Formats: sequence, C-alpha cells, structure tokens
Amino acid sequence: MDKKKLLLRRILVALVAAFILITAVAEIYRVASHSVKTMIATQQTVPETLDTEMYVIRDETMLEYTADGVVLPLAHNADRVSRGSTIAAVFADEETADHFAKLRSLTERLEVYQKIDRQLRLADVDLESLTAETDKTFLAIINGAYENDFSQLDSNMLDLSEKLSRYQISLEKEVDCSAQISALEAQVNSLSGNSEPRQIVAADISGYFVARPDGYEGVLTCADADSLTADRLREAFKTDPQPAPENNIGKIIDGYRWFVACILDASEAARFKENAAVKLMLDDTEENTVTTSVYSVQVQEDGTAVVLFKCTLMNARLCALRKVSGRIVMKEYSGLKVSKDALRFDKDGNLGVYVLRGDVVSFRSVREIYAADSFIIASPPADPSELPYKHL
Repeated sequence: MDKKKLLLRRILVALVAAFILITAVAEIYRVASHSVKTMIATQQTVPETLDTEMYVIRDETMLEYTADGVVLPLAHNADRVSRGSTIAAVFADEETADHFAKLRSLTERLEVYQKIDRQLRLADVDLESLTAETDKTFLAIINGAYENDFSQLDSNMLDLSEKLSRYQISLEKEVDCSAQISALEAQVNSLSGNSEPRQIVAADISGYFVARPDGYEGVLTCADADSLTADRLREAFKTDPQPAPENNIGKIIDGYRWFVACILDASEAARFKENAAVKLMLDDTEENTVTTSVYSVQVQEDGTAVVLFKCTLMNARLCALRKVSGRIVMKEYSGLKVSKDALRFDKDGNLGVYVLRGDVVSFRSVREIYAADSFIIASPPADPSELPYKHL
C-alpha cells in the first residue's frame, strides 16, 4: 500500500512539474512572438526654418600675371595666405618650371628632416600636445581622402612624418636622419640655379586663396553692406557671371569677414535683432550650416527688408558659395521625435502614446512642442531612464 501511495505521489509531482514547465514555455513563447508593432522614440533637435534666396558678399582681389611663359601654381585652393605669400610663378618653359617644382618639393622635405634632427637635441617634449597635433594631422589626411581633395596630401604626410619622429625621440628611440639629409642636400644643390622664374605672383593681402573666380567678383562688396537696398540686391541676383581675364590665376578673399544678404517680408525681418546669433543652412549639408550674427535689418518702402548676416568662418566649401537657396534657422526644438502614427488619445482626451516595457503596455501623455507632416517633437520625460522607449 505504501508503495502505491509513493508511486502516486511521484506521478502527481511529475504532472505538476510538467504543467509548470508547459505554462512557462507557453508564456515565454507568447512574449517572444507577440505581434505588437513598436518603434523607438529618440531625442532629436529639429530646426524651424525659413526658406529664402541668399547672396554671399565678400571683398575679393583678383590675381594676374604679366610675364609670358609657363605658369606654375604654388598655392592650393582655399589655402590661408598671408601678405607676401607666393601664389604662383611664371617660367620660360616647362622644363624650368618642372625643375622649380622638384626643387621646392625637395626643399620642403629637407626642412622637415632638418627639423627632426634638431629635435634630437631637445630634452623635453610635451607628449600630450604632440599626440593632439599628430591626431589632427592624421584626421586632415583622412578627411582629404574622404572629400577627394588631395591638394594638401604631400604636406600633411611630411607633417605627420615629422610628428611621428618627434614621438619616437620622446620615447628615447634612436632616430638617424643624417643619410636622408645628405641625399636631399645633394639633390637640392644639383637643381639650384636652373629654375629661376620670370615672375613671382605674391599675395598683396592676407586672406583665403581661391583658384577659380566665379565671375561675380566686385558685384557687391563689404563696403556696400551699410547702404544695400532691395533693388540693388535683386540686380545682383540677376547679374550674369563675367569671364575672368586670360592671365588670371585666381583671387584672394580679403580677410575673414563676409556677409549673407537676403530679402524678407518686413514682418519676418522684425524677428531679427542686431548682433543676435542666427544659424544659416547654406545648402542641404551639415558642413555648410554656419553660425552668423545679425549685422543689420534695413526696412524698404515696398514692405520688404534687406537682412544682412555677418560671418567670420571660412573654408573650401564656403569660399565657393555665391547665390544660395538657403534656409534661416528661426528656432530649434529639442525633445522626443514621435511618429504621428503612434499618437493616441485616452478616454479623457489626453494626447499620448502607449509605452511597452517588457510585456506591460501603459499610456503616457506627451506635450507637443513642434509638429511636422509625419512626426512631432514632444518635450522629453522628466525621468531620463525613459529615453528612448518603445511604444505602440
């Protein structure tokens, strides 16, 4: 009898265990295979913008050569140049120009090795600063390759070589440049005297060198900023580009201050106050979004206003801009980007979303601060742990 009770007890335990196991597996399957559609609400910043046509105003000096012969450019597009910097040289023939280019390249390499050799006599090197400089040069090489701009590759590679050698020296590694210096000095001496230019074209002012003029130089200058009218700005927009002279070798953007001008309704222009910081999106790329300051707002008799924004940033992309279909960032909204498909109203008429945490669905109210066609920006939750979250 006792054996039968023991057997029955074991069977009951086994059945209970099987039931628990089956229930757990079923629950796990239900949770893992639920068909609830979810999406992620992430924190984003969205600009409210005003579309407008913009005209870039700069002071620019055209560069020309007068001697006959072969022109050898020595400055790269978008290079910063100082007054007296060599922009180009004119030679009697291609052979002389080729000798000069080789001599210039060899001289630059020689100067790098001589600099490394001088570092051997220095006792202390700031490793933190050196590492930052090395990283900056390396990133310049990578960015140039990414943008398909190899104009600075040779100089950046030499700069990187010099910094890496300094790093080796700081770690008390043996660096011997004597063989390279001797070989380069011999090559330089062999080419010296055989490459005298007929003319050197130098920069008369400091600024940014641009290899190709766009034909709008002088249409509007920075001196026009204080008296610019809507009619004159409209004429500038309609002006056709003028061909550059045959002896032109580029231009220099004078200094680093330039303006962006546009025509707005006077009511829209009233939102801008002098010296206020304003972002301009000069095209659809993030690289050409610049922070400017409001220079002036000049109300016209026809109910429009000429708004000028001042900027001091300059790079290869910006120096090529002139007539731009851009956007003015009027305001920026930061919060949770929520698809309108996910928005619901509860029984009390509150706007919100259904949030899924694990297997629990709950309603959360949201406060809309900006609306677009397909999404809204909602103020972020007070609890940072709720960002981002899944919702129905």
